[in-house]
Parts: sequence; structure tokens; C-alpha cells
Amino acid sequence: TAIEGAGAAGGLAGALAALGADLIPGFDMVADEVNLDDRIASADLVITAEGCFDATSAQGKVTGSVIDLAHSFHRPVAGIFGTIDLDDDFDADVVRPSPCLSISDLYGQDRALAEPLWCIENAALDMLRSMKTL
Repeated sequence: TAIEGAGAAGGLAGALAALGADLIPGFDMVADEVNLDDRIASADLVITAEGCFDATSAQGKVTGSVIDLAHSFHRPVAGIFGTIDLDDDFDADVVRPSPCLSISDLYGQDRALAEPLWCIENAALDMLRSMKTL
């Protein structure tokens, strides 16, 4: 029998469910705890991030959930990612943040891996300057 939320990365969750635990999506729990709905509703811009933005990002991952939530409040959403692995034709249905930046493309993979914080900070600053919100 399949247990929702007890898939590949949810082995422990499956065991706990078998013992009677209630499983809830992690994003929903954390979003409630940090009052994310209100924070996004009042934000001028939402920025999300992930190591690799790809077609699976919208399939239950935090990045996809943040993008969906921002869109539900009609808030602009930008993304800063380690890499972007999307095919414009094959993945045309994947909702992308705008702008959608890859620090590996911007600064090279070696620097992105060696100095990720520097790369993320500089990508964010350059993005905000280009959007004239800084």
C-alpha cells in the first residue's frame, strides 16, 4: 500500500505512519510556523532559491511551492539557483520565476561551488539594481 509522503526520501515517514503518525507536507507545516502567507502577501518581491532548478522543482519542492504561493498573492517572484536545467521546448509548462538566474552561468561553476554565498549575494544585488528596487 502506498502512503502519501512516504516515497523515496520519506522512508522514515513511512515507518512512522505505519506506527500511527499523521503525515503532513513539510512545506505546509513550515509555512504555517513562519506565517509565510502574510509575509508573501505584504512583500514587494519574493526571491526563492534552489541548488538546481529543473522540471521537478514544481513537483512538491519548496521552490515550486513558494512560486505558487507568490503567484496566488499576485506578487512578483525571482529565483536564484545554482544551476538551471530546463529545456525551453520540453519544459515549456514549468512556471519560472522572473528573473530566473543561475550563479553557475553568471560566475562559473567553479566559483559557484567554492563561493556560493558571495555568488548569491552578488546575483541578488545585481538583480535588484537591474529591477531598480534597491
